[in-house]
Amino acid sequence: MGQFVKASPGSDDLTMAFYYAASSDPWYTISATTPSGVATVNFHAPNAAKFPDGIECLITVWDQFTGYVVGIYSGSSCPGRALPMVPSGCATGNGTMGSPCSIPSYCTSPPPGLGCMSGAANLFTAQDYAYMGGSGVLSQSSGQFAPAAAMVREQELCGWNGTTCTGTGTISHALLLTTVCVQAIGSGYVFPGIALSLGTCGSPNYGGNNSGRPNADQLFFCDYTPTQISGFSISAWQKTILTAFCTYGGYIDITQTTNSAPAGIVLQSDEEMESSEAWKYANPGADCTLNVDCYNDPFYLWVKGQGGLGGSSGAGCADHGSSTSTWRCIGAFLTNIPPTVTTGSMSVDSLGNACGSGTGCLPSGHIHVADQCIPKRYANVAGQS
Repeated sequence: MGQFVKASPGSDDLTMAFYYAASSDPWYTISATTPSGVATVNFHAPNAAKFPDGIECLITVWDQFTGYVVGIYSGSSCPGRALPMVPSGCATGNGTMGSPCSIPSYCTSPPPGLGCMSGAANLFTAQDYAYMGGSGVLSQSSGQFAPAAAMVREQELCGWNGTTCTGTGTISHALLLTTVCVQAIGSGYVFPGIALSLGTCGSPNYGGNNSGRPNADQLFFCDYTPTQISGFSISAWQKTILTAFCTYGGYIDITQTTNSAPAGIVLQSDEEMESSEAWKYANPGADCTLNVDCYNDPFYLWVKGQGGLGGSSGAGCADHGSSTSTWRCIGAFLTNIPPTVTTGSMSVDSLGNACGSGTGCLPSGHIHVADQCIPKRYANVAGQS
């Protein structure tokens, strides 16, 4: 449990293309599913924005001027090809506030405006309404969070101060976590889930039935204190992720088929990790090798020097081969943590060590499942007590 993967651009990047838009960027318009139903959403986006040449074909744009976050999904129409976000007629960036460039629906199923494009008024608290509509809730491989609501962004992880990575990162929100399958017992999901839409254990292409598997959208967390975490002899990236996991928790929100998913609960996939694809398309002539940064993305100048990360070579952020990601940083945010005491805890770890006395217990005893009232209190909805 706890594998972490940060991938650089390639044909299978594991993550969507994520863009930060400024007021000087062109205006675009989409017909998106929003809290009030299918509606027109106008937003800024960089002119060079493209769908990634990975397998997911997802774009997320966070407009820094309007605050809107939009998600555009192109289905299976672009794997292996980096396609422009808009048709050639708008590729020159001629969209204005009064005449925004229209982005058509690239999906044929589900219908346009339902499952292909979503709009959220802010990054952190709205749901991903692309999966909701008049015909009910659609099946999907991830839950109903707003686009990128719980994504670990490079700026958060490295402690970006506007000029450089400081190494003192802060993630001020919950994480999203991937597993191979979820329970299909009873309702099979908990708040904030609104449907049993993830891959269920025992169904085709997913793991076998297992009573120990979590429910969809279940909130896990750890009980280490900030003081304890700061004293651990672990790398900066690991401290940042561990602090977020112990402060806000992580939702079981994505499932992958058994031929592509690890056995445990991990942080590695779409909506979980910011991609470098946007840097690749903005700086196509730049290099991306192990001895330099990656397409002028300052994050890689920092992360390649971090400990606790390995790849195919087992050292640092390793070359993963041109057929997938250019290179990957692979670690585990629950590794190298010593036995630690949680005062008053009745838990034990997987080896039977008591967490509340003696030398304490290993991470398996410090991880818990939150009651539904906790995320309901986060969301300020009924049932929070």
